Amino acid sequence: MEKICLLPLFLTIMIINHTIAQEKGIYPDTLKGIILKIEPLSFLFDHLSGGIEVPVGKNFLDINIGASGLGVANYYNQTGGFVMKAGLKLPIVMRSPFSILYLMPEVAYSTYKKTYYDPATYTDKRKTINANAIMLCLGYRHISPGSKFYYDGGVDLGIGWANYGEAYNNYNFNLFSSRDNYNNMKSSISGAALSCHFAVGFLLKKKPAK
Repeated sequence: MEKICLLPLFLTIMIINHTIAQEKGIYPDTLKGIILKIEPLSFLFDHLSGGIEVPVGKNFLDINIGASGLGVANYYNQTGGFVMKAGLKLPIVMRSPFSILYLMPEVAYSTYKKTYYDPATYTDKRKTINANAIMLCLGYRHISPGSKFYYDGGVDLGIGWANYGEAYNNYNFNLFSSRDNYNNMKSSISGAALSCHFAVGFLLKKKPAK
């Protein structure tokens, strides 16, 4: 409950910072454009993902999709599925004409298959996990003016829930629950959601100057 009560505080801070950014006009046209990107380190966490970023007024709409169960990790027999994140980047500080610090409210979704051992029946069972989260990301975004090379990184914190547990790694975020592992696979769980990201890409189409 305490974690849920912190969400209005995060949203209030986000709105205040966004208002300041709008008043100062810190969103130059050099930062605006359509970007295609990938997350090159995602395979370390057993998924592959990429996305698109497009300007929406003085903000950026950020959408990432991918396939889970692909990579070098094996989270206790978790197998292939689908991952998605969507958020809106709101600038708070301009570090240069090409770099910004931002806050991004976002939603995340993961679905995958989970094989687990049931001590009650002494057999392996298989269930489909659906996990969701609402998070707030603090991140840094940069575009190289010469090559149009883009990189972006950030840390995400919020609340999440899943229809079944061991949902500690849902590819998009870690979900922390106080329930033990066996009970997790019998009922839904919820708790703090934590994630991070690093993406690289290119500016494909610069927004024309007005």
